[in-house]
Amino acid sequence: MKYYKIVDWMEELDTPEFTDEDKIVVVATRTELARNPVLPGWMTDYALVNPETIHFSMAESNQFNISGTFCIINHKRLEEEYCFSYTIWPKGVLFIDESGTAIQIIERIHTYRQWKATDVGRFFYNFLEQLIYGDLRYLEQLERGVAKLEQRVLDDDIEDFNELMSDLRKDIIECNHYYSQLEDLGEELVENEIDLFTPEEVRKFDVFTNRAQRLRDEASMLREYSMQVQELYQAQIDLNMNSTMKMLTVVTIIFVPLQLVTGWYGMNFRYMPELSSRFGYVGVIGVCILIVLFCLWLFKKKDLW
Repeated sequence: MKYYKIVDWMEELDTPEFTDEDKIVVVATRTELARNPVLPGWMTDYALVNPETIHFSMAESNQFNISGTFCIINHKRLEEEYCFSYTIWPKGVLFIDESGTAIQIIERIHTYRQWKATDVGRFFYNFLEQLIYGDLRYLEQLERGVAKLEQRVLDDDIEDFNELMSDLRKDIIECNHYYSQLEDLGEELVENEIDLFTPEEVRKFDVFTNRAQRLRDEASMLREYSMQVQELYQAQIDLNMNSTMKMLTVVTIIFVPLQLVTGWYGMNFRYMPELSSRFGYVGVIGVCILIVLFCLWLFKKKDLW
């Protein structure tokens, strides 16, 4: 269990010693809370949430506090999610976290010391900002990945395209859902139904909401871009198929008159002068060659080959 006091920066407490006037951040596991932890009196109103039942990020206003959950995606491995719950009171925040993610985020805040006021709202704003820190750069990486696939399609290098595009689209869709949840969470904080935050803090939450919205819009744009590249790939597949069918058609048309010639000379008529002619065989071969050359010339002239 970790205890922090909100001052000009995050001050970690070696022992749970604080006054009623202190603003406290506590990070604990469900097991630690069950072992009679030392908590301020106002921090006893919380609900234990099983991490396995957390599937999204949200916030909900109650009578005296705001509670909710976080389900943070791992940009390196999107199949992994770090889920935990939280409760916000006027004098502090309690995180119930089994993964240690909340502590890592708080330590980053403590390192950067991004503080202008000693209040709970400002702390939680900084916490939210850490959730989307560097995400725009990650979306730019996804965009470059889609652009590379687009160039490969234009270069007719479409090997493993479906597998690569499928992975990119999964990442983009996951990000789109994630930022949509954070946007909804920010809007709930901005509403400030129980007057938990000051106007300045509400303005900060509005800034975060707008940033989450822009990230969601960027992810939506990438999703549409990936669909356009997918359509381009399908068009390239159709073009390659048309080229193949065109070549097969040309070959078929060339062999049609040759089949006619073989059909003529395959008939069992008794009087066929070419059969007894000394140059009949060579003559038929020459006629077939001329037919092939004429067909090729005609297709070339009509730009059919």
